[in-house]
Amino acid sequence: MAQPDAVEFSYFQEQLMLTQKMVALLRYSFERTTPIAPLFETENFSTQINMEQAEILEGLTARFARLADTLTQKLFRAIDALELTDEGSLIDRFNRMEKRDIVTDAQTLIEMRKLTNKIAHDYVLEDLIPLYQSVFHQCDMLFNVVDAIANYAREQGWA
Repeated sequence: MAQPDAVEFSYFQEQLMLTQKMVALLRYSFERTTPIAPLFETENFSTQINMEQAEILEGLTARFARLADTLTQKLFRAIDALELTDEGSLIDRFNRMEKRDIVTDAQTLIEMRKLTNKIAHDYVLEDLIPLYQSVFHQCDMLFNVVDAIANYAREQGWA
């Protein structure tokens, strides 16, 4: 394999480091959300949480969306650039992540992207329970993707 371009290599390393910092923040929010998670299953969830709990859930949701966007818009593209891969569509990028064994199924990234779009565009106060549940349950997948990227980078000699 050809040596990666120095600028692209530096950009990849910068994005990987930024992503790992974002993971630490998301993990913090995830851990703060864990005690609230059983309330997702209650009938009157929105009336049972207090303002502090609502703020914790908002933090989790925002950090999830930022990390997911950074992965898809920056880190995945940086990997493609290092490997001199034509960009193609977002689905193409997700399929390449599956081929690289960064995810076991590209569909999980598609579901993550749909959730991120829902957070950004369809955020309605009446429908927060399913949104919070989905974000909470997809956090582990995001953590695993970042770990897999770090492992892939080591295998490629980039880290």
